[in-house]
Amino acid sequence: LSSAASDVYKRQFSIIVNNDQLVAFIGLLLTFNLATQLLKAFAVYYFKEVCLKADLYSVFGFTIIFEMIGLFLFPIIARKISRSKVYFLACGLPVLSMIALAVCGYICPTSYPAVILCCAFLFFGSGLSLGTTTCCIADVIDYGELKFGKRNESVTCSAQTFLMKAAQAVTGLLSGVGLSLIGYDANLAGHQSAGTILGIRILMFVFPIALCIISFLIFKCGYKLKGKKLVEMTEQVNALHASQAAAQFAE
Repeated sequence: LSSAASDVYKRQFSIIVNNDQLVAFIGLLLTFNLATQLLKAFAVYYFKEVCLKADLYSVFGFTIIFEMIGLFLFPIIARKISRSKVYFLACGLPVLSMIALAVCGYICPTSYPAVILCCAFLFFGSGLSLGTTTCCIADVIDYGELKFGKRNESVTCSAQTFLMKAAQAVTGLLSGVGLSLIGYDANLAGHQSAGTILGIRILMFVFPIALCIISFLIFKCGYKLKGKKLVEMTEQVNALHASQAAAQFAE
């Protein structure tokens, strides 16, 4: 890298690491995205090898439409309850849905209605997460402006895009390693060992559930731009913009 390019990357890295709320945002966004990406990656193996009903994966894929419904209804829900409660639903619904889907895998593994119902709530929660994090990134930009005197939209927004790609890349790596560790053999389709079946259940549910819980805990404990703190920050940003506009008008 040239010296100029190196300086640019150093400034961008400095902006990220010195903005504690951007770091918290990265943490909650990355963990939630890893949860959903891992779930999607292992779903095909779960329905094929555990439920022995590969067609259920198509049903699973169709229910992603509820993610759009959740995102569409987010503004309505956010007007009625606090953002913290919305994100609790965003993480809680997938957790409860994955638990229910895991239980259904034992008592009714080939049930289409069970998969549709569980996954509908799961992806509805994912849609609420998309709405919440979209609002959060705007607040993080405002917070950065107050802290550094510059909005740095490009760095903050590009960090979000990078996280999406990073989650996909990490998921690809983890899925390959995970299947290898549990002894998955593509040549034994429908006849995997009991240990492999258990391993698929764990990869499909335990890790995504844990990541959703971690994401909420980061939002609850590490992300501060909500409630009274957010109102105060918004007032400060509005006052700053008003003073800047007045100064420009005076010139």
